[in-house]
Parts: sequence; structure tokens; C-alpha cells
Amino acid sequence: MYSFASRDRCGGRIHPLPFADFGYPAEGGAEFVHGEAPVTNGLLREAGLSLLTIEGTQWTVEDGMLSGEGSQDPHEAQLHKALQELQGDLTVAEFLRRHFAGSEYDRLRHSIERMAEGYDAADPKRASILALRDEWLDGGRSRQARIVGGYGALVDFLTGECRNRGVAIHLGSAVSAMEESDGRSVVRCANGDAHECDAAILTVPLPLLKEIVLPPAERERVAAAANIGFGNVIKILLRFETRWWGDKRKDLADLTFLLSDARIPVW
Repeated sequence: MYSFASRDRCGGRIHPLPFADFGYPAEGGAEFVHGEAPVTNGLLREAGLSLLTIEGTQWTVEDGMLSGEGSQDPHEAQLHKALQELQGDLTVAEFLRRHFAGSEYDRLRHSIERMAEGYDAADPKRASILALRDEWLDGGRSRQARIVGGYGALVDFLTGECRNRGVAIHLGSAVSAMEESDGRSVVRCANGDAHECDAAILTVPLPLLKEIVLPPAERERVAAAANIGFGNVIKILLRFETRWWGDKRKDLADLTFLLSDARIPVW
């Protein structure tokens, strides 16, 4: 068995950073485990890893004014009622147009759109309101946790398990084409390597599919996959010498997420 990674490491969008850079196992990519996540939790149990639930307070800043998670929009009960009564799916934007179009809902619409874009990394014009409903109905209080030791510990476990089962992992080997011949598959890499196998599993982000030459039958599936959609996230990590926000305001000592109306919406 072979496994090909275009980068010089395993993990893809899981990207642990060196401890020396931040003083703790910071994550350049995926960081949190949201909600129940049964598959992730099953893998963590196999790996003997545990989760650390994030405890603290979520804050919001609008027009330079801070407010804690206890502050509610006056229309929140109306929002919950509309969400609970939904019979069919709508995009987030269409849901807001149908139920909260008036100017009195300006703040509510802005808050929901900001939450969808900044926290869920979703486009309100395309995202399903049903997909986000359960999360919103509990006020965002579903379990948020980090893996003790970071996501890198889980990647290390999975990589080790693969190698123990005879998988040859080729790093720095970007797949450029996949072919079929006489019931066999051939995987070709950009560096000129070619590997024959009984079957191949392709796992890449959707935008990269168009960079890989595929057999005719698979091109139809790729065309269908293009309709799934794909979002982008820019993650910036800042390192400070002290937790200065807690020094300035004692009530910010347990700050978790800060939802902002600034250009960078989630901190």
C-alpha cells in the first residue's frame, strides 16, 4: 500500500507548529473539536488521547463596545421560534429575508451573517440554515474542546498505524494523474514517479481536483463534486508576552471567543 502527500509532512490542513515558536502546541490549521464528533472521538479513544473542554466566556464587540455572552438580542426568542418551526431547508440569507427583513432586525441579521461567515466559515448565500440550526438553538453552547497534545498527536498515531500495517508513505509527492488499465490503477506523481495498485482512494480539497488528470468515468463524479462548494479560512496567530487583556479587565480573564464587527470577525 502507498500513501502520497504533496507536502513534506502528513496531516494536510492539520498543521501543528513547533512548541518553541509559541510556548505551547499551537495549531496552524485545525484546532477545535466541535460538538459530539463521534468519528473523531472514536479515533481519539483508539489513540489513547483525551479532550480538554474549553471553559470560559464568549464576548462580542460592536462599534468598539464590549458585551459578554449574557447580552441577548431582543429578537432572539423570535429567531429560535422561526428556526424550530422550519419545515424545509433554506439558505441562511433567504431565511433572513423571509423572516427578518425589517429594519428593526438589522442588528440580528448582521449578527447571524457574521456568525455564519466568521465562526462557521460559511457563505450565508449558500449555507444551509438547517445545517446550522442545532448549533444556534443552543446558543453556541455545544461542547468545544481541544485535543490534549494537539491534533498533531492524532496525526502521529494514524501515521504510525498506517506504517505498522505496511503502508509506504511518500512525502513531497503531489499526484498529477490517476489512470486505469486492465483492472489496475496507476498513480502518477508530478516528480515523475508512477505506482501501480489494485485500487486508489483520492482525498484532496475540492479545488485541487481540477489539477489531477482522472479517468473519464471519474471526471463525471468530479463534476458533481464541484457543486458541493468550498470555503476559505485565513488563520492568523499572534504571540504576546503576557495575557494583557486579563490584566486590563479582570472580567476578560477567561475570554474564549471574541466575535467582532471588525474586518477579522472572530478572535
